[in-house]
Amino acid sequence: MDILSHGRACAILNPYYTVFFSSAIQAQLKRLAALFSRYGLFAEDIEPLEGRELGLAVAEGLIELSRRVHFPTTFEEIPGFTPSHIEKVIRAAQNPQLDMKLKNMPIALNSSMVEITMKPVLKAAVHGDFRLIPPIE
Repeated sequence: MDILSHGRACAILNPYYTVFFSSAIQAQLKRLAALFSRYGLFAEDIEPLEGRELGLAVAEGLIELSRRVHFPTTFEEIPGFTPSHIEKVIRAAQNPQLDMKLKNMPIALNSSMVEITMKPVLKAAVHGDFRLIPPIE
């Protein structure tokens, strides 16, 4: 995006991709959940959660952490953001030269899957709506 650095954009997207890839990163989510619990980022006990529910809880913890440090949690909070930024990111991700990066994600993707997988995640990050993120196995 041309309105914030790559690193800041990734930090905003982390909770949303946590939900998206939750089925493939359960061990990592359990470790994060334990850490987040220790520092009071959860309002409830998430120990029994697994799968997407665990991903959603950890994503909420990431959102809470961002709020505590006054970091944006959605793209709509970024001055100058427009829906055209999402389209620009999608076009870039569909570049066949980047296919290897997509294949190395926790769940292997390819450029032909970007529209149906990544676009909903990016749209979820616009308003903070995890319900827009499709389940993936």
